[in-house]
Amino acid sequence: MIEIRLPRVADEVGCTTLAAQVIGEERAGAFIRSHLERHQLIVAEAEGEVVGFLAYRVDWFQCTFVTLTVVREDFRRKGIAREFFKSVEAVSPTPRLFSSTEETNVASIRMHTALGFTPSGHIDNLPQGVRELLFYKRIPPAEETMSEKTTLLSEAETEFTAFKRAIAGLSEAQMRAVWLGTWSARDIVAHISGWHRELGPALGRMQKGERPIPEGVSYDDVDAWNARFADARKTASTADILKELDASHAAFMQAAAGVPDERYVPGKTAHKIVDLNSRHHYQEHRQQIEEWRKSKNV
Repeated sequence: MIEIRLPRVADEVGCTTLAAQVIGEERAGAFIRSHLERHQLIVAEAEGEVVGFLAYRVDWFQCTFVTLTVVREDFRRKGIAREFFKSVEAVSPTPRLFSSTEETNVASIRMHTALGFTPSGHIDNLPQGVRELLFYKRIPPAEETMSEKTTLLSEAETEFTAFKRAIAGLSEAQMRAVWLGTWSARDIVAHISGWHRELGPALGRMQKGERPIPEGVSYDDVDAWNARFADARKTASTADILKELDASHAAFMQAAAGVPDERYVPGKTAHKIVDLNSRHHYQEHRQQIEEWRKSKNV
């Protein structure tokens, strides 16, 4: 089964490997990171592996421009590229969509034509030595705006990337330094993963139409739960705590994606569980860490 979805931080390696096949290893890493940070990637996954991606930007003369599309060779001719373009049309903030391909790429030219693109000029004198053909498509007005679920999950991924960036580069001593009450950055990360582990299964129960929180369980004493989650990882290595964050985030977001769209109503259970344990949570602690780093010049 092939899944077309929004990107996750863990997708960076797979996307970079694919990008390197087209634009070279020297450019691939920075290219993928920049698109991940702007959340301007659409990913194809099969059997737990990234098998393709579409990268785009929305600041190209106030238009959306597809910067690169790559599908692993053994997954081509399966409609992945077509689904990629449908997805970018759905998220484009502008009705003007541009793409390009080399004039020697007959398959890509045919695909653009089949998807409703029209020729829109060309660019000469590029490093690859062949003419780059431009294609344009005007996206018809959407019948509906992006769903609340899609918006929430997309923004959660964006905030997770920002949170990871906030802790990037901290030394072992800085990760262990106590500055948020009795907590260090390690404790912040550990308790975030703790909430993922605790409430991911609640989302799984919602997928089955079951009661999300078991009878007799209460989260009213948030401070006690926070302390419980942080204390549980006191003896773990910092490296393991950071690895667990990536793993718990991915599992939590996967569980969130499986909850029906209609359950995502602001103020209701599904929306609150996901928002308070991803988007809002990442943003809250990212801001605290950034302020601390600025005050300590670290």
